[in-house]
Amino acid sequence: MEWTNDQKKVIDSRSDNILVSASAGSGKTAVLVARIMAYILQDKVDIDDLLIVTFTRAAAGEMRERIAKAIADALEKDPDNEHLARQTTLIHNAQITTIDGFCSYVLRNYCHLTDLEPGYRVGDEGELDLLMEDVMKSMFMELHEQEEGGKKQAFYDLVETFAPDKNEDKLETIVEKVFLAAQSQPDPYAWLSACRESNRASSFEDLSRTVWMREYMRDADLLIEEMRKKAASNLALARESDGPSSFVGEAENNFNMCSELLAHRTYEERYRICGEAAFARLAGKAKKGEDPDKREKFKEARAEIKSCMEKRIQPMYAYEAREVLAAMQANEPVLDTLIDVTALFTDRYDRAKREKKLIDFPDIEHFALRILRNPDGSRTQAAAELARRFREVMCDEYQDSNLLQEAILTAVSRVEEGVNNYFCVGDVKQSIYSFRNAKPDLFMDKFARYTHPDGTVQIPEGEPMSSAGRGTRIDLSWNFRSRREVLDAANGIFEQIMMREVGRVEYDEEAFLVPRADYPDSGDDSYVTELLTINMGDTDSSGNRVLDDVRASARRDAEARLIAERIRHMVAHEKIYDQKIGASRPVEYRDIVILLRTMKGWADEVAAVLEGMGIPSYSTLKTGYFEATEVTTLLNYLKIVDNPEQDIAFAAVLRSPIV
Repeated sequence: MEWTNDQKKVIDSRSDNILVSASAGSGKTAVLVARIMAYILQDKVDIDDLLIVTFTRAAAGEMRERIAKAIADALEKDPDNEHLARQTTLIHNAQITTIDGFCSYVLRNYCHLTDLEPGYRVGDEGELDLLMEDVMKSMFMELHEQEEGGKKQAFYDLVETFAPDKNEDKLETIVEKVFLAAQSQPDPYAWLSACRESNRASSFEDLSRTVWMREYMRDADLLIEEMRKKAASNLALARESDGPSSFVGEAENNFNMCSELLAHRTYEERYRICGEAAFARLAGKAKKGEDPDKREKFKEARAEIKSCMEKRIQPMYAYEAREVLAAMQANEPVLDTLIDVTALFTDRYDRAKREKKLIDFPDIEHFALRILRNPDGSRTQAAAELARRFREVMCDEYQDSNLLQEAILTAVSRVEEGVNNYFCVGDVKQSIYSFRNAKPDLFMDKFARYTHPDGTVQIPEGEPMSSAGRGTRIDLSWNFRSRREVLDAANGIFEQIMMREVGRVEYDEEAFLVPRADYPDSGDDSYVTELLTINMGDTDSSGNRVLDDVRASARRDAEARLIAERIRHMVAHEKIYDQKIGASRPVEYRDIVILLRTMKGWADEVAAVLEGMGIPSYSTLKTGYFEATEVTTLLNYLKIVDNPEQDIAFAAVLRSPIV
């Protein structure tokens, strides 16, 4: 295979920490396998001397298979190579795994350094969900039944704040979210304590320095800048020869108001400006020579500016600084109680798991961290032993790492010894979901501070780093998978909606997906990106008007039917280029993938519609044992046996096959 220059750099670079920013379809996995094979063939490194961490078990399995095939292919060319022959045995025990898998390995080998009892097991997802619910309900009951006093009143204030309608499920959800966020930190209790302190403010100046206030002001900046751009466009439009000249004054006022807001960076000044802001009544009649379309365009944009100002910006600066400070200080006890309740839940849930000899995946990571790092953050002897073993630590999908995982992986690398052997690869543009409280900032920190092959660094050298060590950044932007038409559509959309201020990524020409795939029929007008729409008046299979029907199932049914009809047409009339045979062939059902924003509530309905229209389909739902229909039915039955007044559970049983 012929590699590009950037791919060669990824394969051959040594003696430095490396961050590879690999766009979709850039051949990332093939390059990783080639780098590993270069270690084996050129540097005579054994495969089990590398730690290769991927994001999912499926990705780890695929990586292991591809490396094994590459070793077998190399051995076929050089059958007398004893070093290669040894790799065929070592590959089975090599650390090609997920972060959870590696942490389990650490825990198994160094369990004697923890207080974990023998015979523990990783709990099933459904089992742990039920245990968490039981602990939460039990804890809330005890908090309600505690003796009268300050603590009980503080808890009631918390309930009134987050569950004013007496539905404590909302508060339980908030406690669970804070708990899960804390679990993704190296020290959950220290993080909770930091959250408590970050809410303290003795003056508005203190409040202005808090993270949330800086984010608050940044969000306002984005909105005001959009208003200013529309006001500038309106001003230019009004000054055109056939533009709505009678609106020039109002356009100037709108532009000046937005410019003044952006020029003043303090809350107090923006409060004053918002209080003085006003919009004039637009002239009713057009002047002679004015283009009526331009007049309407101006009015539409001005209405958007006015709406944003009145509904978004003015409410953000509706109170004086002293009132905001007083409100925040009044809320301090409530947030303190929320943190106290979260810490209590953490203790109770941990104790309940220990009693049942259960652990979950965050537990595995935290036990591994305790094995690898001392309370002061320094590395342990166990970490030093593992670091001496691994020639390089390789982390795939680095944009989805969190602070806890970073602390673990850097502990078993040698960057803290001055040996740069930490290799990371990922694409921050794919980090929108922040899966498992991921911190894309880790990726962006290295992206900005690591030296590009052209010798540039994006931030001043004197600024401190949040990640250990320095390194080299290599960008892989060429796409070897998709047609130009697909990439042009993706680039066109993301160029407009992805910006540094929102996702810390500026989707400019440097971030564009560059087509490099070779399609013999490239340029054919039939290959275009389509947008299928459901119009007002469309009906579902039961005859309900889709947009008039509040049921989500009606909308899902209509979307599924539209997809099914498009699939039928593709299979009956269209062709696809098959790279395996090097020619075009008729489209088959197996060539088509349906991507959903969420599987829950959608996959089953879409599959049912496809099946009803004679289209075979397959979907995998990540649901545990306790979410199976027969199990949820029985659980609902037990709920109404315990309390017949539970309407939702009662309705579920009435709708079930039992009745």
